[in-house]
Amino acid sequence: MAFLNDRLPRYSADDVEQISPYLRAAKWGLAIDLAVWIEADTMVRLWDEAEWFGQLHKREVAPWNRLLVVTSEGGPVSWRPAPRVARPTHPKKGGGHLAGARRPGRPEFPSVVAWTSHKLLTYLLDLAEHPRAGHAVAMPGGLFRAWDVRAGVLVEVVVDVSGRLLTGYPLRGPGVTRNPGRTGAPVTDTGLDRPESQLLEELGEVVDALGPLLSAVDRESLGHLFDAGAWQLAVYVLRHALGEAAAPLDDDRTAQLARLAQETGADQLAH
Repeated sequence: MAFLNDRLPRYSADDVEQISPYLRAAKWGLAIDLAVWIEADTMVRLWDEAEWFGQLHKREVAPWNRLLVVTSEGGPVSWRPAPRVARPTHPKKGGGHLAGARRPGRPEFPSVVAWTSHKLLTYLLDLAEHPRAGHAVAMPGGLFRAWDVRAGVLVEVVVDVSGRLLTGYPLRGPGVTRNPGRTGAPVTDTGLDRPESQLLEELGEVVDALGPLLSAVDRESLGHLFDAGAWQLAVYVLRHALGEAAAPLDDDRTAQLARLAQETGADQLAH
């Protein structure tokens, strides 16, 4: 993978150190998966080269090449081939949970060595693969959330029906911090390029108003997503839950939800 080796000097030593063991072992697929800091165009080229050299089809060495999906009907679990981890492609989709990110309304993982970006990804994928009985629930729209303790922190992940890991965030535990959330400030800006603080206020009002129309389980799921700052998933689940509940909405509220879906990228999430 000369293409990758030629470009390593442009990245930080800490980032390169994360993938060095896999580079030395010629496990290109693993190295590329962990190198989340590589630019999108470079990433595409790397995947093309990895597939050309046959490395993409040798990823069974990765512990996360297949994800466990819990069926909503309560039947036996099924194994499905898992695509790569979903990368944030929308500025208000989610993320921002690493220590020091300081994104409004989002909880952050502890700022200790046990929660480096490399280890965090490993914890999240492990949790997505191995949900414990009673620690996973289906959500509207074909999504699932699972939770468990990793390194002393209660962590939750969200996967879709195809097995993609969409996001993961801390719920509580030693070292977990939460950035300031709603302040009650009036929503004066509804533009698509507005600050996240304005989105937080408006979405909070919508959740407060429409949450009571949902089932208790769906309300809990929506609350977790909103509290985690997973705006895209919160809007996506809310719209699907309202549809399943056949909740009556006036034209203004329907238009508001459509606008929020566009702003957060919820309308781009595969159904």
